[in-house]
Amino acid sequence: MTMIGLEIHCQLTNLNSKLFCPCKANYRGFKINENICPICMGLPGSLPRLNQEAVKKSNNNCNGTKLFNSGKNCVL
Repeated sequence: MTMIGLEIHCQLTNLNSKLFCPCKANYRGFKINENICPICMGLPGSLPRLNQEAVKKSNNNCNGTKLFNSGKNCVL
């Protein structure tokens, strides 16, 4: 049996913050490197905080399109 794996990326445009930091997710209207913080830049000692709303919406998108990994829910 042949199995083909796909890696799919999507942009969740209606979130208030980025995936791993509290900066605004809407980058429109900002100059280059204006909407960043130490977490965005990956500075030593900065700890990311996962955006739970993004995880919920991503999982809903996967379940809505019936994407599964070996019979389990989507892998984020």
